[in-house]
Formats: sequence, structure tokens, C-alpha cells
Amino acid sequence: MNEKISPSDWIWVVIGKQGQAETMFGIHDAENDVHFIPIFKTKDEGLGCLPRLSQVGNMTYELQATRFEMVQATANEKKYYIYMLGSLGEILHKIPPE
Repeated sequence: MNEKISPSDWIWVVIGKQGQAETMFGIHDAENDVHFIPIFKTKDEGLGCLPRLSQVGNMTYELQATRFEMVQATANEKKYYIYMLGSLGEILHKIPPE
């Protein structure tokens, strides 16, 4: 994927919920030793990939639409990459933290 993602673009992100607390879902990529937040261009891609993502404990997970700038702010704060994934979990695009 070579297209640029604009801060105002809508994307889909995985949200982990435990009780009333919600958090953006992050993953450790052991092969590259980086943490990342998975995002998806479409809801269908996210729904296809969601069962493939490693999940933790008794949290529930759902997809939420949000502006890319919200994910980017969280990723930059935590020094996480952002990986745009396809429905099979393939990496389409890697965005490093700023």
C-alpha cells in the first residue's frame, strides 16, 4: 500500500474493553521487536483479522472507527508503530512513531 494516510482519514482500530475501561489494542511484534497498534482501512478487513490477533485475559475486543490522528497521537505517546493490516493479518503498511 503506497497511499498516504491523512490525519483526518477514518480508519478502524481494535479497542479492548474490561468493565468500563477501554484502551487501544497494542501488540508486540517479536520478530522485529517493536510494539504496534493494528489499524484497518475497512471494517470488513478488521472483522476478518480480529480472530487472528492474540488477545489477553478476560478483555472483550471490538472494532471502532476513529480518525487516524487519534491513533497516531496514542502511538507517538507510547512510541508504538502503526501497522495497517489486511483481513488475513498481512502487513500492508508500517508507520513509525514520530
